[in-house]
Amino acid sequence: MTGPGPSTVACRNCGALNEAGFGHCIRCNRPLGDAEPADKARRRVPAKRRRKGPGALTGPGAEPFLGRFPAEQLPGVKLFIMLNAMVFALQLMGALTRGADVGSVVGSSGGAYEAFLYGAMPKWRFMAGYSPLAEPWRMLSACFVHYGILHIGMNMYGLLQLSRLVEPALGTVRYIIVYVVSGILGYATSLAWALLPFVDGGMSGGASGAVFGIFGAVAGLLWRQGNAAWKGYALRILGSFALLAVLPFGLDNAAHFGGMVTGALLGAALSGGAPRPSTGWQRALAYLLLLACVAAIVAPRFSPYYPLMLEFIGRRAQS
Repeated sequence: MTGPGPSTVACRNCGALNEAGFGHCIRCNRPLGDAEPADKARRRVPAKRRRKGPGALTGPGAEPFLGRFPAEQLPGVKLFIMLNAMVFALQLMGALTRGADVGSVVGSSGGAYEAFLYGAMPKWRFMAGYSPLAEPWRMLSACFVHYGILHIGMNMYGLLQLSRLVEPALGTVRYIIVYVVSGILGYATSLAWALLPFVDGGMSGGASGAVFGIFGAVAGLLWRQGNAAWKGYALRILGSFALLAVLPFGLDNAAHFGGMVTGALLGAALSGGAPRPSTGWQRALAYLLLLACVAAIVAPRFSPYYPLMLEFIGRRAQS
């Protein structure tokens, strides 16, 4: 997966970051003919935006998140990276406490059984008598569980790079909606795919479904604007998906596909309101989704299967 590269430029009208090949700004839809290189404008606040009160900015773009944090500062992606890092740290400490070797912890965070303790999503045939529908919140909690440093590192790097385009373009409120809903529906797609008899059971986790949602949102934004660059970007997304699909790493490509399609649809649907301020229902939904993220991260500790899995891990360690 790739994000904005060396060809990233900043719109002189609204300051949003764009890929040079977009032709028109992903946020204000103005021509990018006089855009400046992103490295010269990365920290520039657009000239048309003025402060009114503590931290507030007005002008092209959505309102500051919580009234204080402009979308250019990427408060949404910073929040999601923090939540992912927090869960990953808990995974590492828990696995080490239960006697996992350092190599296993660094490479896979202790494995699938450890991941279950922190919210990973089992498939239909993972273990006898368990149905994923008994704990549907795992379709969200699994978005914050990772298997090793490489897994979380790649996901968070891709998320940050893509979010530099999407969060300022949509505004933080709409960005939160795209990220969380893409993650949930990505894992819902994964569960539906796993119903097929030739699909192996197993355990899924990782933010990649949500990351692919942000990837897809770029194409959705461009399409809604009537920007012809959406076709090339869509091909780039499909190329990334195809590459991951053939890698022999047991990746959950159904979650990638579900997140990608969801993000593209939401990017197109929500960009109709950008770069204007978000609506009341969008803000309410975004705040509810953030609360749901926190609840889903905490929920595994109260699962009736939590002590059973702890006991099983303990027996395996002793054998």
